[in-house]
Order: sequence, then C-alpha cells, then structure tokens
Amino acid sequence: MVISNQKNFIFIHIPKTAGTSIAKKLHPYANSRTMTTWRAIRRALPIGGPVNPEKAWFEMHDTANFVRQKLSPEVYDSYYRFAFVRSPYTHAYSHYHFLKTYVYKKYANIVNKQTFEAYLEWRLKGSQKAFRTRVQRFALLEDQTSFIYDHHGECLVNHIGRFEHIQQDCEQLAQRLDIPDLKLEHHRKGTYKKGLDPSELSQAELDLIHELYKRDFENFQYPKL
Repeated sequence: MVISNQKNFIFIHIPKTAGTSIAKKLHPYANSRTMTTWRAIRRALPIGGPVNPEKAWFEMHDTANFVRQKLSPEVYDSYYRFAFVRSPYTHAYSHYHFLKTYVYKKYANIVNKQTFEAYLEWRLKGSQKAFRTRVQRFALLEDQTSFIYDHHGECLVNHIGRFEHIQQDCEQLAQRLDIPDLKLEHHRKGTYKKGLDPSELSQAELDLIHELYKRDFENFQYPKL
C-alpha cells in the first residue's frame, strides 16, 4: 500500500491486480516506507495511540481496515483512498500461477503439485483459518473484498478501479490526484499464458471460484458464468 501526504491519497494494494505497477508510479509521491525497529513495534502492538502517517510503516498488502485502525478513522478518512480489483476468474488463475514461482518454496512446491481445482480447494479451506502469518495470508489468499471492506460490510475506499480497463482508470486517477503520468509499465509479469477464457474452466472449478469469491461477485458486480 502507498500513503502520500504530498498528494493526500492512500492506495490499498490488492494482490494480483497490477498493484506493483501502480505503486511504482506512485512512489515519487509516497511517504517513506523505511522500516525501523520502533515502526515495526508500533505496527504490531496497539500502543501509543494512532500512528503518524509520515512515520508509519505498512506492508505491501495491508488491508484498508488495518490501515484505518492504525492511523485512526479520522485521519484515514481524510485521505482519498482507492484500490483496483479484477474478475475473480482471472484473479484466481493469476494467483495460482504466481504461487508456482513464489519465493517461499514451501508454498511453491505445494502449488506446483496441484491442479487448478485442487489449488482452489486448498485456498478456500486455508483462507478460513483464524490465524495466519504474513506469508500464509498471501498464499492462502482471501477474496478481494477482505482488503477494502471492514467486518461490517462497509467499503473503506472512495474509488475502486478495474484491472480490465486499468489504463483508463489510471488516467482518471492521475487527474484526480494531480499526478502528470500514470501510464503503467508491467512489473512482476506472470509466466503463464494470457487471456484466460473462463468458459474453458470445469464446472467444479467454477463452483469453487464462486464460493471463494462470493462477496467479490456481489460487491464488484462481476457476472457469473
């Protein structure tokens, strides 16, 4: 995620939605993300009251709800907040192939032995665990809704862009944020074939995606097959 006091925005980075490319373009306007021991402690423990945005340290894929709690609702809500989402079908497929080359080999080895259907079953079961480490949270990814909605079903961002027309949305954001250039370059590209056709998926795979991304279909109005 990216916080900018200079341009007064917060970007919530949902995994596998071209967020790395967006964050790179936003980096010149971002507050420092340098981790110090004190910042790590303040992040982990609810001590000392709200965190100063200029001194806060957040991880790449922190949720909007977590950031809001750390900054305080009043401070968080004073920023323009945005995120990007994508079709649950291609999101799942992208995450599946990314994990095959994941730097944490334990999970890369697991997924490389799985079919797409087995991966969806594994992820659906794992995402329901009450406690997970940072690495487990990425591997056993929840839906996209969990990153930008709170536990009461309230959306915590002002704008939700779409991966499917990302450049158009970025151009609108550039005007809104008074940033001259948000033309994206593709970073951390996947090695799998592009252009997944959801009609090629089996009924079992479709059913698992519909269950895993149930809230995404509802909140972001992606059509189901």
